[in-house]
Amino acid sequence: MNRDHNAPQRVTPQRVTPHQITPQRKANRKHDLTPDFWLRILPFATAFFEFLLYAFNLSSTVTYGGDSGELIAASYRLGIAHPTGYVLYALLGRTFASLLPIGEVAWRYNLFSALCGALCIGVLTRLMLEIFTRPSHTHRVLDVGDNTQKSGVSDWPIYFAACAASTLLAGFYFFFSQCVLAEVYSLNALMLSLLLWCAWKWHDSFATWRIATSSTRSSEKSPDWRWLWTLGLLFGLSLNAHMSCAFALPALILWCVWHHRGAFRKCAWSRLSMLIFWTLCGFALTIYLPLRASLFPTPNGDLWWPLDWTHPTDFAPWYAHLRAKQYEFLFLQPTNIELFGHTTTVKWFVQPFSAIAPKLSSLFGLLLVQWLWCLFLVPFGAFVAWKRDRALGGALLWIFVVNFAVQINYNVGVGELANFLFPAYLVMTLWIGFGLHALLWNLQHWGARREASANTTSSTRSVQNTLWSWRVRTISLLILIATCAMQLLFSVPAASTRGNVAAREAALERAAATEQLHSQTRRKVQLWMSSDDATWSFWYAQFVQNRARGVETPWGTNWRVKLAKDGASSFATQAMNRGELAMSYYQSDVDARFPLVPFDENIAPSGIVWRASRRKLPLPAIPLPAIPLSSRALSNDEKSNIEYSMFDKNLLRVAFPLKSMRNGTAHLKRENMTRMTLDFRAPWTTPIPNSPMENADAPPSIHVGFVQILTARPGFAVLPQIGKNVYAPSLAPQKLSPISLARRPRTPQVYLQTLRLVVPQNVKQSQNLRAVLPMQIDVDGIGEYEVWLRLVRNRSDKTTPWQRATRINITAS
Repeated sequence: MNRDHNAPQRVTPQRVTPHQITPQRKANRKHDLTPDFWLRILPFATAFFEFLLYAFNLSSTVTYGGDSGELIAASYRLGIAHPTGYVLYALLGRTFASLLPIGEVAWRYNLFSALCGALCIGVLTRLMLEIFTRPSHTHRVLDVGDNTQKSGVSDWPIYFAACAASTLLAGFYFFFSQCVLAEVYSLNALMLSLLLWCAWKWHDSFATWRIATSSTRSSEKSPDWRWLWTLGLLFGLSLNAHMSCAFALPALILWCVWHHRGAFRKCAWSRLSMLIFWTLCGFALTIYLPLRASLFPTPNGDLWWPLDWTHPTDFAPWYAHLRAKQYEFLFLQPTNIELFGHTTTVKWFVQPFSAIAPKLSSLFGLLLVQWLWCLFLVPFGAFVAWKRDRALGGALLWIFVVNFAVQINYNVGVGELANFLFPAYLVMTLWIGFGLHALLWNLQHWGARREASANTTSSTRSVQNTLWSWRVRTISLLILIATCAMQLLFSVPAASTRGNVAAREAALERAAATEQLHSQTRRKVQLWMSSDDATWSFWYAQFVQNRARGVETPWGTNWRVKLAKDGASSFATQAMNRGELAMSYYQSDVDARFPLVPFDENIAPSGIVWRASRRKLPLPAIPLPAIPLSSRALSNDEKSNIEYSMFDKNLLRVAFPLKSMRNGTAHLKRENMTRMTLDFRAPWTTPIPNSPMENADAPPSIHVGFVQILTARPGFAVLPQIGKNVYAPSLAPQKLSPISLARRPRTPQVYLQTLRLVVPQNVKQSQNLRAVLPMQIDVDGIGEYEVWLRLVRNRSDKTTPWQRATRINITAS
């Protein structure tokens, strides 16, 4: 068909991309590198810098906090981790650890988290550079690409905003802390950033296709469908990384499908089917769970084998594992509704608004401390993103609102809740980038207009305006650098795990003690631990370092429920009938039936594990003259953490090898059992009536009473002072429940522990004795704690005064 050349032709709008250098841009940037160079080098440089920062602050081994030990063991042994399984992390982590045969296995997994976090920062930097250097795709907003170049404004606001926003995310405490230990959240952040990257590339290719089809009569060009298929594949894979990626689904559907529905006019069903197909291909990785579970032995009732969480061989446990049904009680609560004579059960959010408000306040305070003044750029950046590109701005807003509105109802503390808000963190980072870019661009644009309005014949005024533009650029750069440096100054000391080997030392101590018990008795050994921190680190020693492989470790929610229902004494009896029992936390019921006996001090020097014996009484105290004074020399750590206080009457001194514990600013290992050495004077010469006697082949000893230990914060004012270091008893102390150690309240409490006191039968009154006892040092956070002691004849004593023994200083360094 012949075209009428006399007819007016449509003018194709020009799009200035970073790869095109216009004459005006070339004149304004004579000595600058090309934009294409900065577009390529800045994301790499930012990611490389953050990777070095993370790698320097890594721990060389497994650490407390999160589920590091369990995830490493499940990934390295190709097991099944806790819901939702984290299949992608398990397979990628195992591959990375195999391809990097240097260092300890836990260090390789820590390094894998650092690499994922650095890659996420690089992807976000490249994404912001792409967005800021592209013209607006909104119909109602004019293309400002040419106007930007004609005004003489350079591209430095783009580079400053992208690098500063991504660096602020990299130094954010909750992000930084997950990039220096083996956890799934850095991989989750990487998958989310890749999803946003692919969605933007599809969005940008559709805009290019729309401009091309509107300027010509033929529509031979089409959007790059590869980005959409890649988006579907990555979304399916991301569900195997962390379930919080599902909160991006509504935004991705609205942004990539509904907003660009014009691209689906031809072959809509086939293209939608292709998108669903690639999504299912990525999600099909979950078939690993039933395949791997089928290789594990069938669990004994509801008690699963280690590294085989829920044993998902059938559809029902597989589906429950994927949707984390085990933790549903923390999120939803069932409510019965009567409707037309029928009862319908509907699950609602657990948290009322009265509980949500304090969380919001705490989160805002943490964000303000971390992002400083840049936090106030978040609403401004959201507005700028909406005005620049309605589809992009709306998608980001959807991701933020859905993620935040749903997860704020999770019935956990703020520290654990913050790990589920990574989609919101990435969106807030992009909004900060938008806000910084708009702010810096307007400052530079104002300076360019001043320079353009200056009298060109006056060289002095032109130099002054040029100097003013240089000052704006320099001051902006210095402010951003200072902000990022101040943020790192706050977050790095708190989140760094460099030199932290406490978890490995504790796990190896437990492993050595149980190995010794097994070699002496040649019987099965069962080790009870009250917290996930202790169990996961011990699993690392078991399944990765091949220590104490024959030791059983009862674990899981089902075991704790049965323990609380049937009683610890019944479970301990079953364990003792099958073999030997070792305790890594103090259980009064177990100690009453099977008194705890310390392991050799060379095997378990800190006293974090004790053996349940078949004795009728605990080990008796030993007269002090029979103990060589040099055998209890204090180490430097003990001297720095133990204060000796001289008591009146019966109590002489107390000591325990407590060391400073470190893992962030608010997280402590949940088990703080130790070996307490108590020096005292024999208060009574007659035993308590009807006390059980020792075995016939053991030295004769008697039960004379109890020693009660109270742990409280300083300023325990409800104890009225009646003498020097002597205080009256109080009703405030609460008995420590070992079963609920993992679910202890968040507020500071007062804990009470009662231990039986046994002395030799021929002891004289006021004779100096030394007893070695298990003590549960139960704390709620860092800071100082006071230890109070008293000797009583019976548990219901309300007259014997308390005596302050010492102070414990729990620090984060």
